[in-house]
Amino acid sequence: MQTAIGKERYLGQKAKTSGVSKEDVLREVREYAKSKINFPEKVTYFHKTSIKNFQNIVEMGSLLSRSEIKKQKPDFELSAWSASNEVMMTKDVFDLNGELISRGLSEHDVGASGGGVTLVIDSRVTATDNFDTTGEYPTISNAPLSNVCNVVLVGNKDDAEPVEKILSKNKMINITVALEQDWKREHYKNK
Repeated sequence: MQTAIGKERYLGQKAKTSGVSKEDVLREVREYAKSKINFPEKVTYFHKTSIKNFQNIVEMGSLLSRSEIKKQKPDFELSAWSASNEVMMTKDVFDLNGELISRGLSEHDVGASGGGVTLVIDSRVTATDNFDTTGEYPTISNAPLSNVCNVVLVGNKDDAEPVEKILSKNKMINITVALEQDWKREHYKNK
């Protein structure tokens, strides 16, 4: 189920053989995949994007799939390429003993595209009904930003002020802005 096509085939076959809808199968598969996350309360998720896209996310108030953005803002210019219609994230991964084995934010930003800002998304995102961790990267199609994000990371001090202005202008005062290197040092301390 690593690819969208493989996932669609799997869901179609399971729905057909079990006599239920693809949506019901998808819901069950998603719940099963969530149950396999080690120490889910410790897992932090990350979404990298440009400042321009970040502004759009804040103005819309939610992390939205590409198709949902087009429904709500037909004139918005999406990037030319994306591996998924959904909002893709990286995540911290823990072993069965609760030890960190893979950082969601690596030194090389593997698994994340875009640049400028990183949204730090906490474990509340797993409560959204469209959270999906069945593929290589977790995805969501619609999550209210203020419900899942407490911190936005920037690469340098020059980016902090415009990001803070975007948040303030849109009355998202519960989300703080931090330098990525400082936040990573603290987040991954003793891990």
